[in-house]
Amino acid sequence: MTLFTNALQIPSLFETLFTSIRQIAFILTLPVLVIAMIHENFMQIEERGNYTGLFVRVLVILGLLIIYDRFFVLVTYGTDLLSKSIMPEDEFQNVLKTVFTEIKQNKDFGVFNLFKGALLSSITYVTYVLTYIAYTVLIWLRFMLLSLIYISGPILIVFGIYHKTAGALNAWLKSLFQVSAWVVTLSLLVRIASYMNLTAIYNIEHVNTISIITANVLFVLLFVFTPAITASLLSEGSIGNIGSTMIGIATSVTYTLVRKVQPGKAIDNLKNRQALQDQTNSIQ
Repeated sequence: MTLFTNALQIPSLFETLFTSIRQIAFILTLPVLVIAMIHENFMQIEERGNYTGLFVRVLVILGLLIIYDRFFVLVTYGTDLLSKSIMPEDEFQNVLKTVFTEIKQNKDFGVFNLFKGALLSSITYVTYVLTYIAYTVLIWLRFMLLSLIYISGPILIVFGIYHKTAGALNAWLKSLFQVSAWVVTLSLLVRIASYMNLTAIYNIEHVNTISIITANVLFVLLFVFTPAITASLLSEGSIGNIGSTMIGIATSVTYTLVRKVQPGKAIDNLKNRQALQDQTNSIQ
């Protein structure tokens, strides 16, 4: 059974349901227009009527309903294309491979080679799983939300005729662009990470455990906070607040993971292992 996650498949998957909803939207156009005209008549008494604005809104709404399919595909396809142009899929996978699968390539872990190697492997595996889950949820959730936006769009658009309910149209447009742009934001963040050569810490001769753990946690947070960052960029929110939250979480998680690095235990283990080996040799 095929799992559909490509946003461009949404119009064909929901074609029957969408056809019915768009018909309902066209029917709703008349009562909403009547309410808007009545409101304009009252406003005209106070010499504040704006029939020209109403006429323009009606033309825009009807035009948007007619080209709705193509407009939706244009936005989703445009953001997907922009995302791939910023960070091609093969480069995207290479960055993740560098971060999560080449952690121990050409590394000198020093005296505690086995201990640090096992520790970093465990942390890398956990953060890889978390990142993969976050990325999968991001793609699946994007598809589901875009499907909801596509299906509900025609009815919400109609309310744009009456300026008192035009907020529904504005909210729909904002949601469409924000959810579609999730992949663009993620590609930009990963591209920035590659430009700042963040992956270089995975290629150093002597491993800096704190740097590696911090970088892995950062990549997890990039995937988790992509929707919030996108919303801040495309609305009046402050991206600085999100940055502060990410710093707090990254610091807390990194500190917790670093605390698991207890060289004292590693030394005791090595001493016990050496003592056991000496006893074995003496018996032989």
